[in-house]
Amino acid sequence: MLTPRQEKFCLEYASCGNATEAYLRAGYQKKKTSCQTLASNLLKKPEIQARLAELAAEVKREKIAGVVECQEILTAIARNSEADDANRIKAIHLLLKVQGAYVTQISFKATPVVISGGEQLED
Repeated sequence: MLTPRQEKFCLEYASCGNATEAYLRAGYQKKKTSCQTLASNLLKKPEIQARLAELAAEVKREKIAGVVECQEILTAIARNSEADDANRIKAIHLLLKVQGAYVTQISFKATPVVISGGEQLED
């Protein structure tokens, strides 16, 4: 469990990437020991590392568009009557493709292969 000041430190560190600056922004006071050393000590704590990993995962998740968001964007393009017709058609095509509306049929022709050169088996 983090203290409110530790949580603030994590948020500030995730924002600026500088431990000393985050330490000061979080409201820690300058002491005889340097802020850099104290901030470094905070970064070594397992609970701080765990929280920073959570924050990094949240940021990463927010940067990547999910399937639903992509479909919403394609739908907005397809419905935009002011958009170029070619772009609307392409958006519709991609949207239908993502939704599985197209049936892909794969066919192939095989030729039998005969392996010879071995002993023949008697019946």
